[in-house]
Amino acid sequence: MDIVNQKEVESYRSSPEAGSMIGSELLAIRTDKYYASLQDKGCLGYLPYKEMVTAFEFLSGEVTVWAGETKSKKSFFTGFCLMHLALKGQRCALASFEMPPEVSFERMSRAYNAKKETTESSDRLEFGERVAGNLFFYDFVGTAHSKDVYAYIDFCANALKCKHIMIDSLMMIEFNKQMEINNDQKNFMSELIQLAKSYRVHIHLICHFKKPDNIKRRANVYDIMGTSAIPNLASNLFLIERNTDPDINIDIGLTLSRSRSFREWEGSMGLKFQENFQFHDWKNTYSMSKEDMSRGCYF
Repeated sequence: MDIVNQKEVESYRSSPEAGSMIGSELLAIRTDKYYASLQDKGCLGYLPYKEMVTAFEFLSGEVTVWAGETKSKKSFFTGFCLMHLALKGQRCALASFEMPPEVSFERMSRAYNAKKETTESSDRLEFGERVAGNLFFYDFVGTAHSKDVYAYIDFCANALKCKHIMIDSLMMIEFNKQMEINNDQKNFMSELIQLAKSYRVHIHLICHFKKPDNIKRRANVYDIMGTSAIPNLASNLFLIERNTDPDINIDIGLTLSRSRSFREWEGSMGLKFQENFQFHDWKNTYSMSKEDMSRGCYF
């Protein structure tokens, strides 16, 4: 039997990490302030689809994870969305460590100009002028150290005043301790969240799925390659699934799997990829005009 004497009780001090108790009246006041702060995060634009405007908005101080398998066109789609945010006046930055900025820019130019083939010089110049001051590309290809990613975010937020900062992808980021990759990725996610809140920006992180298990099923959070902290800590989690059923007239399915800001979006959204490098809601497969893009492409 263990005996606690009076001297031990008197000398007891709670640790700094320990929480404190709070009464219901004070908690009611704090809850009001908490929900008011959620409404004050500031909208930074929407996905370019009409039904999404009332369902989901990008807020400052958040990190959105976009996850999908190889060949699911996740880089195409996320670049397509970033282009529309820039066209709507949001300052955006893209760090694609997997392809040169010229390739990323050409993809967006082809989507903007609705061109199946490589765009002409005049088309690129027109697109460049249209997004001037709102779309920036990080000129680096290869493995990047996590500290360099933090510096990239800091520069985009402070020097360029960007509100959307995209990282493509987690697989191309190097950490100090490769033997402790799960802890490193968890710390990386925590740092992204802190940076998003501190700079009041929206950070987008693209991730990959694990190798498929050849079982026909819907994707879920457990398919994401890396530590479970990636989906668990993300403010929003989008899953991008490639359709392999020839009887279904969509190319990818987009699902908002998780959102910490209490936004609700039931079901998934089917998207069709056109040969002119545009994505459409599967019910609206016609091409978008430049006027559509200028007003946000809301079908």
